[in-house]
Amino acid sequence: MFFFFSQRQNNHRDWACDKRSAEVQRATLSSLLPYQIQQLQEEIQKMIWTALLSIAGLGVVEKCYEDNLSNEVAMSIERGLKSYQRK
Repeated sequence: MFFFFSQRQNNHRDWACDKRSAEVQRATLSSLLPYQIQQLQEEIQKMIWTALLSIAGLGVVEKCYEDNLSNEVAMSIERGLKSYQRK
């Protein structure tokens, strides 16, 4: 009977340890996840701006202004290009 009781205590201790370990892992993952998402967003943004610069170049902004298509779009592209160039 003593063996059964001590084994039961050990199982309970193992379960509690596993539960705490899982909680720590979950907390670590939840704290890393926003950081990783931000890093991915920044990388994707860099890739997009690099593609835009290589495909279209600065001529797109000038063309938007010339054609009066949408100054808002042109200004948005221009701001993006300037912020990308600062990095």
